[in-house]
Amino acid sequence: MTSLGSYFIVVLSYRKNRTVSTLIFIKTIKNRILYLRMPFTKT
Repeated sequence: MTSLGSYFIVVLSYRKNRTVSTLIFIKTIKNRILYLRMPFTKT
């Protein structure tokens, strides 16, 4: 049971980290698009 529980926790944490990294990736892409759309006078 303990090995199965630890495996389950590892899988959950891995999925959580993956979703967080995906959200950060999307956020950086959105920020980059906004930065490219912004007029160059605004720095």
